[in-house]
Amino acid sequence: MKKTLSPENGGSWKRTLFILSVCQFIAMSGMSALVPFLPLFIRELGITDTNQTAVWSGLVFAGPFITSFLVQPLWGTLGDRSGRKLMAVRALFGLALAQLLIYFVPDVYWLLGIRLLQGTLSGFNVAAMSLITSIAPKEKQGYSISMLQSASNGGVVVGPIIGGLLSTFLSFRGVFLIVGIIIVILAFVVIFFVEESKNEKTTEREIRVRDNFKVLINNRILFGTAGLILLTSLGIASVRPVFVLYIESFDLSEAFSLALQAGALYSILGIFSTFSSIYFSKLVDKISLKKILGLASLGTGIMYCFHPFVPDIYWLVPVRIVLGLSYGIIVPVLFTQISKQAGERNKGGLLALATSSQTLGVIIGSVVSGKLVTLLGVRYPFLAVGIFFISLAFITPLFKKD
Repeated sequence: MKKTLSPENGGSWKRTLFILSVCQFIAMSGMSALVPFLPLFIRELGITDTNQTAVWSGLVFAGPFITSFLVQPLWGTLGDRSGRKLMAVRALFGLALAQLLIYFVPDVYWLLGIRLLQGTLSGFNVAAMSLITSIAPKEKQGYSISMLQSASNGGVVVGPIIGGLLSTFLSFRGVFLIVGIIIVILAFVVIFFVEESKNEKTTEREIRVRDNFKVLINNRILFGTAGLILLTSLGIASVRPVFVLYIESFDLSEAFSLALQAGALYSILGIFSTFSSIYFSKLVDKISLKKILGLASLGTGIMYCFHPFVPDIYWLVPVRIVLGLSYGIIVPVLFTQISKQAGERNKGGLLALATSSQTLGVIIGSVVSGKLVTLLGVRYPFLAVGIFFISLAFITPLFKKD
């Protein structure tokens, strides 16, 4: 059973939430800063063929998700036993270590190996959520998680622009070095300024996970929704790692670097996805989930279908804006459906399983991305993903009662 901090220390959880949110924002900014130029860094490591660059980009991008998916339950159990603050610090140091090691990698094989190590050692997002929900008042736990998620989304938006700017003035390796040093500082901030309450040991975790998995499998709507979460994540991840190669196919302005232009266009999607998820999530309880999901999937698919045919990079701006508005509502709608179908006793466990489905989709999509470029070139994978999302719009009859 969880215990919150005493009433006289009621402000402590707010301070902890603020510190964790700032750390989350900075850490996610750092991680997202590396995404736009990852294929360019792989090319710098000696993989010059475009198809091979695409394949390796997908593998390197997926690496941390693969190992994180496998070890996350272990870190969660250790957090309950040894302390959630310890897991948050461990995750930050692990994340920092991986970035610092990447600074020294001699080839792409070492890069992939260290990215796999990164997924094994990191996991700050989960650790931070677990920590804040262990000390925040019960009526403030939803608010606390929302704040952490907003910080994460903000980091994803800002990161690519920062990465593009830094890579313009520094080497790609220099960006990894700076990110690693910053995350080390964040780890010490958590050590010295974050408080943690004592928690009683629990032996229910294994049973709870097993029971929730049975509920997910046996409930048609829950199982179908988790499947859609996996598929939508797969679709986005199928083009994300090779986005910079797609941008490179345009006649670009020489005034700005490729990484900066790709980062800016990448961030447009994040900005309007964040706006969409905040604004339209207020309508989820008022409008049919089936209608919202169908329209959002259709809009996402159409915008992706436009990508191969836009004549220049400037036309991508409105396309990415509408894409962000459309895609931004899909994930909140799907997780709302999970929440509505779950009971109060097992809501958290079922949402965690849905998150695992999302991670699995990212893993599969990242690996598929390289294969799509090999088969279709750098532009037409976006058409394939667009058709994929349009087809998902016709799967929404799953929600017969919402």
